Amino acid sequence: MLKPLIIAALLAMASYSIAQPAPDAKPSLAGPAQPSEHGYHLAKGPFRVVTVEEVTLHDAARSKDLRVKVRAPAYKGDEPKDAPRFPLVVFSHGLGGSKDAFGDLCEHLASHGYVVINPTHADSIQERQRKGEKVTRDNAFDIRRMTPDARWDRVKDIGLILDSLDKIELDVDALHDAAGRGRVDRDRIAAAGHSAGALTTQLIGGMNSRDAENGEKGPQPDPRVKAAVVISGQGVNRFAIREDAWSKVAIPWLVITGSQDTTSISSETPATRRHPFEKARGREKGGPPAYLLWIEGATHSSYQGSGSLRTLRETPKTDVKVIQDCVASATLAFLDRYIKGQEGAEKYLTGEGIKSLSGGKAELKSK
Repeated sequence: MLKPLIIAALLAMASYSIAQPAPDAKPSLAGPAQPSEHGYHLAKGPFRVVTVEEVTLHDAARSKDLRVKVRAPAYKGDEPKDAPRFPLVVFSHGLGGSKDAFGDLCEHLASHGYVVINPTHADSIQERQRKGEKVTRDNAFDIRRMTPDARWDRVKDIGLILDSLDKIELDVDALHDAAGRGRVDRDRIAAAGHSAGALTTQLIGGMNSRDAENGEKGPQPDPRVKAAVVISGQGVNRFAIREDAWSKVAIPWLVITGSQDTTSISSETPATRRHPFEKARGREKGGPPAYLLWIEGATHSSYQGSGSLRTLRETPKTDVKVIQDCVASATLAFLDRYIKGQEGAEKYLTGEGIKSLSGGKAELKSK
């Protein structure tokens, strides 16, 4: 049985991403001071955030219960008459993670008017322990768990969430009005994810994955998803992803990665993590818009803040707060543009704001 301290460390790591423990690793804070005026709505938004830590969804076809966290925006005063329904973001965690991943970003999005739902997938350390499995340093982040069936199971989790919105609205008081009418807009849905969750996001968003084991195509895209945010995603070199894997993607993408975005259990490189952007068609080739947020000095777990860096072998060369602000700015601007339909957000996506915010350490590209 693991000692309590080791269990706590593993759970802390699982809240962030794939990596290995290194107690002596300390983050470098070499970035510039925060010129917040160059960010995109970095202040807390106009909505208060109501959080329900756990809603359980049942999938009879898989004999599976899925635990999700729900963050719902709520008006601080009286709700306006004929208030519009809120758009939805479903955020998928990395290997071993949980519904607690990327808490700051999810809270920020909710304060700006997005319902955010975070599932806990079957590979989660928390979920495995809940089922009585012994989790050790050796098996906590075992990449062999990401079999074709496991990858597809994650995609089915996202589908289950979208199929269960009626139940979620009833279970979360902030998501229905006095008459019982739901507040989630089914026509404005985005998927987002980090690492293994980025693969989940790409698959449900239309990337084709052909399994090396049996040659079968992977899950089909879900037409309910209208945009995708891919953080530390996968390129051509793994998971049966071929050069043309993104040729039929039909929704806008935002890809986020950085110059130190590697892990000890993956062959992905910063170059391959750019593939979901570079190999997407983009507008020039008749495809949907694609964007890349590239951050010099960003490591695999740095995108969600400094908490993970106390226990993971990562030393970002850019201030973690700068990285976090760049991710928040680009993500909110992208969602505002392609989920809320706010055309003014395009100016930020194609402007120099990110470069100024980061002191030249980050840039946004588009095609």
